[in-house]
Amino acid sequence: MCPQSPSFYRGYWSKWERYVRDLTKLQQNVYVITGPLYLSHEGCEGKGYVTYQVNDS
Repeated sequence: MCPQSPSFYRGYWSKWERYVRDLTKLQQNVYVITGPLYLSHEGCEGKGYVTYQVNDS
């Protein structure tokens, strides 16, 4: 369990859940893997960031 702030759940996490729900209407199989991020870099305004690639098939 990784507790987060209420603003995280109302913001980014809510958008992510909505995106995944919409994706399940378009794709037969959708796999979601979640977990904590241990960020070693800081982006603009002191916010952490992660770079990732999304493969669209």
